[in-house]
Amino acid sequence: MLAFRGRPRALRLAGTVLSAAALAVGMTAGASGAAVAASARASHPRHSAPHVMVIWMENTDYSQLAASPAMPELNQMAREYADFTQAYGWHYPSLPNYIELLAGSDLGITSDCDITDKGCSNFHHDKIVNQLEAAGLSWHAYYQGDESGCYQGDGSGNYPYWHNSFRYFADFKTQCKHISNFGPLLSDLSGPHPPDFNWVVPDLVNSGGDNGTMNSGDSWLAGELPQIMATPWYRHDGQIVILYDTGYNDSGGNGGASGGQIPLVVISAHDRGMGIISNPVNTAGVLRSIEHAYGFPYIGNAANAANGSLGGALVSESGQAHGRGQRHARPTLHGALVGDDFRRDRVIGGTLALQGVYRFPGGRTIEVGSGDVPVLATPRLLAMAEAASVAAIEPQLTAGTTSVGTAVSLEHRRASPVGAEIDVEAELTEVDGRRLVFSFIVRHSPPPSGDEAGRGDRSGDDEDLVVGAGTLERVVVDREKFLARALAPPS
Repeated sequence: MLAFRGRPRALRLAGTVLSAAALAVGMTAGASGAAVAASARASHPRHSAPHVMVIWMENTDYSQLAASPAMPELNQMAREYADFTQAYGWHYPSLPNYIELLAGSDLGITSDCDITDKGCSNFHHDKIVNQLEAAGLSWHAYYQGDESGCYQGDGSGNYPYWHNSFRYFADFKTQCKHISNFGPLLSDLSGPHPPDFNWVVPDLVNSGGDNGTMNSGDSWLAGELPQIMATPWYRHDGQIVILYDTGYNDSGGNGGASGGQIPLVVISAHDRGMGIISNPVNTAGVLRSIEHAYGFPYIGNAANAANGSLGGALVSESGQAHGRGQRHARPTLHGALVGDDFRRDRVIGGTLALQGVYRFPGGRTIEVGSGDVPVLATPRLLAMAEAASVAAIEPQLTAGTTSVGTAVSLEHRRASPVGAEIDVEAELTEVDGRRLVFSFIVRHSPPPSGDEAGRGDRSGDDEDLVVGAGTLERVVVDREKFLARALAPPS
């Protein structure tokens, strides 16, 4: 059954769009946000699934991170990307948190027990990696100091055996081929087939844990992050979740969590400039967002929206953010019209991660312009409005559904030169079964106070800022059935 999650209501998206003149989505029936994402994919090869990496760090309160001179790297990343200021570990001590993120449950574990301890091994429970395998997607776990992927012993030195949550499950011997030490990490990420999902666990010094310090962990991040972010895996829409297992002194939590307030930073191209996010989230909520990004059903505690989510900081392959259950997480598109490279390097709270040079089939670079003048073309203006309408309703759609465009009425009132900043607002005004009607308005961003030079006199009249306006109609459809019909050869 095709339906909305919750009661349909008016939703609004407002923001500024970078490289809007490059979004060449046609004005034909069936055009949707998927077409926008397809334009982005045409500019560089990418997998058909999100690129997600979880980096586990250890035993640090958020209060210890904030502005600490011992952690300059993570503080810098928090300023530049998405900084979750109300994130919480699941439960003390470490092991329950690794189990929770893997399986959506701590399975009753309340200590850093070993697999030789009674009731602490041979668990039969679904895991995120089982979901990946069932979907035909790849994954790899990297444990610094691990003797071999299939090693189940306690190891030696700084190898944290109780952080290796995989070894506690009954299917470890069939999945351990996906586990290794750090040796192949960078080469895997630079190879032709990097894992779709990566699980990275430094040792007890480099995680800032038992044998290290906050500074030792931060120094490791300072050395590793630039190398990871230089790989093709990251450049092709990689998303890095830096997660601490528990706090150190604090015992706070949201939802079902009580593991203390922890640092949590999400790094990706579309997270740049996102800044502070105060929505509460815990370890189960992180799993919820990862499963949402891959389109999987929620396991265990991940199904409870009270555990929060990463919202717009983690997006799916189609660029859709996880906004369910987050009343204030409205997607916003940010940027300005530019020439030459048509690059979009920033999305605030967003749902679309569009970057690179956009090309028509055959490789011809899209020119900025309408006809032969260098202004925003009408089809590009429509593409912006469509992107806004798609983003506005995405959190309300049930799993397996999407929407496609069927009708449009558009009035293009004002020219927009290269360099103009544009705001797009789309509002859902009517729901008639599967039919959705939006009104939209596109405006030039108002100049900052005292900065009117070169922009003309726009004082006192908001109509002077309006670029275009109109209505869009979309229909909610079953995604798989729609694609099957669309791709079927003519009879």
